[in-house]
Amino acid sequence: MDTIKKSLFCVGNLLLIIFLSIFLSGCEDKEDILDQYAGKRLGVIVETNNSEYESVLSSKLIDYISRRADLEVVDPELLLSADLQVPSSPKASRQFYREELELDLLLTVKITDILFKKSFPSFNFGSEYMEVKITHSCSLTLAYTLRDLESDKRLNIGQKRGEAKKSIKIGAGKGKVKIDPSINSNLTEDEEYELLEKAMLDAMRDSDLI
Repeated sequence: MDTIKKSLFCVGNLLLIIFLSIFLSGCEDKEDILDQYAGKRLGVIVETNNSEYESVLSSKLIDYISRRADLEVVDPELLLSADLQVPSSPKASRQFYREELELDLLLTVKITDILFKKSFPSFNFGSEYMEVKITHSCSLTLAYTLRDLESDKRLNIGQKRGEAKKSIKIGAGKGKVKIDPSINSNLTEDEEYELLEKAMLDAMRDSDLI
């Protein structure tokens, strides 16, 4: 009887190992889309409703992709000289990027619905301490299109939501100190850009591009 139990136990373990190996092999990370084009030259264009954001976000996104994919990633705007003008029509502009700027791929990213919010202050009281916490958040919608400029074929298209948060705490210790939640509770311009960048990358990480 003990021999039968041991045999069944061994068979059960063997089946479990086989099942897990099959399951895990099916769960292997798929190759990201941009990884399939290693060695190519990729142009990245970021479009927003606020032109002040575009250069900052474009630089951040190019750096992000460059560190994660074996591609030469460039900003087409920086390659333009005084005598080069991008055609207005989409098809002609893609041909221009391929022939004049020698790009193989073009990634166009449109960022919309940018929303900055500040939470209502939350208070934390202790016997000798008081703290006010205010959380800032930024949410946005990121839509992207990846094209092969040689064939003018659309390789991938998608839309994702991204969000980032930052908390600011204002505290006081012993003594009678009045805390005004409005003091130092607003984001600086650099902090606002940082939140925006993090929200954009949060959306990009959720895509299947990289």
